[in-house]
Amino acid sequence: MTTQTGLARLVAEGSSLLEGRRVGLLVNQTAVDAQLRHAIDLLGARTDFRVTALFGPEHGVRGDAQDMIAVEGTRDPRSGLPVHSLYGHTTESLTPTAAMLEDVDVLVYDVQDIGSRYYTFVWSMVLAMRACAAAGKAFIVLDRPNPLGGVHVEGGTIASGFDSFVGLVPCPNRHGLTAGEIARWRHSTERLDLELAVITMRGWERELRFEHTGLPWVLPSPNMPTVDTALVYPGMCLVEGTELSEARGTTRPFELSGAPYLDGHKLVAALDAMQLPGVRFRPVVYTPTFHKHAFKPNGGVQIHVTNPELFRPYRTGVAFLKAAHDQDPSQFKWREKAYEFVDKIPAIDLLCGNDAVPQNSASINDKKSMRDNQALWRATSVSGLAGSIAGSSPWIPLNNGCWPGCMSLAPDVGFCAQIVTVPPPSWGITSLLHSNTVLSITVLRYPKGLNGPVLVWPSGNAIRPPTGISLPPSAGATPLMLCTTPAALATCHCT
Repeated sequence: MTTQTGLARLVAEGSSLLEGRRVGLLVNQTAVDAQLRHAIDLLGARTDFRVTALFGPEHGVRGDAQDMIAVEGTRDPRSGLPVHSLYGHTTESLTPTAAMLEDVDVLVYDVQDIGSRYYTFVWSMVLAMRACAAAGKAFIVLDRPNPLGGVHVEGGTIASGFDSFVGLVPCPNRHGLTAGEIARWRHSTERLDLELAVITMRGWERELRFEHTGLPWVLPSPNMPTVDTALVYPGMCLVEGTELSEARGTTRPFELSGAPYLDGHKLVAALDAMQLPGVRFRPVVYTPTFHKHAFKPNGGVQIHVTNPELFRPYRTGVAFLKAAHDQDPSQFKWREKAYEFVDKIPAIDLLCGNDAVPQNSASINDKKSMRDNQALWRATSVSGLAGSIAGSSPWIPLNNGCWPGCMSLAPDVGFCAQIVTVPPPSWGITSLLHSNTVLSITVLRYPKGLNGPVLVWPSGNAIRPPTGISLPPSAGATPLMLCTTPAALATCHCT
């Protein structure tokens, strides 16, 4: 069965919020239905409302601009509609102005995200929501799947002072949310005075990756050609914070990575020794046709994901940087140029959300292994599990200083989450509390009439979750802690 997107539902069912109103579309080339018909054409043909303007995120409405290339306002040649660019030369250009919104009553957002916080589309959405709130305009999100699914979360949140257009608000590198869930989260958290509607999907569950949806993949940006690219991106985008090549200018960006001075066979040996889950590496030589190290043979690796459920892209990306650095520390360089409108903070710090990754090679080289490097490379801790597992109120961590975080999914359901490294059997709970690479989750249910919680997962699904809550299948994970009462859940007294 094909997942029905918010766009497909709007076309089939309409929306009272749009009737008789002037509509702006914040879209790019991914705003298509299952038959590849574009939202500009589908909604432009409606008679119950009128499309008056288009708004383009990074790469433009039609997706033809390369990364970090400013796009000018213009007129769409097919529809004849004015196009307002939300990616220009300055930070201010990222937000719609009051003049841009003058001929709009409702702004509709429909862009395929890829589940990584560095991908700027959802931050264009949030900035547009803020602008609409200030201008008294309504906002609608036509939701689409997170192509990585909505179960796994990786990385840390963003430390104070490290927010940017590759991480506008505190959010893990791999966040597990859909655009609609992010919209609801920010609407609630920021208390926006905004008429917001999210037209949700039908037939999508959190455990579904994009290939399970039956939907066609339309590349969301010039260097995101396949779902395979999206899967490795939460980790391999970190390469943008270095002078290594992320293989832009090839047909497999981010899956390939290297540099002219690197030996792919040595990289593979170093990465294999780290025993990373769900992935194999192949030594390669590739020659980019543009971007870093263009027209030079680059030694490197290609990432082959063998098990998407076990694969941890963020951990893999950090491992790749470690292996590339250690092969030739004298030639390994961090990016020093401005990155996404920021020139005072190194790109790698913006990508990681903090300055835990050192800016000098020697301090990396002092560490003997990736496990020894956890404290060095980790991002800040995640206070709660990303994902509206209940489907209604995403990413509402209790934010009360307890680490790891507990959060309520529904009146009788909650969980504790802990970011951990896959541990050797000898590790105890104390060791687990000091590392944060892979997410382990304990989900609890508080049935009426019981004083204590019942473990829902991992427990072989002995108890079915309440309606609307999708839990990951048991995969041999070990619960690390237990919130003993609903009151304890509220104050995060985990034991």
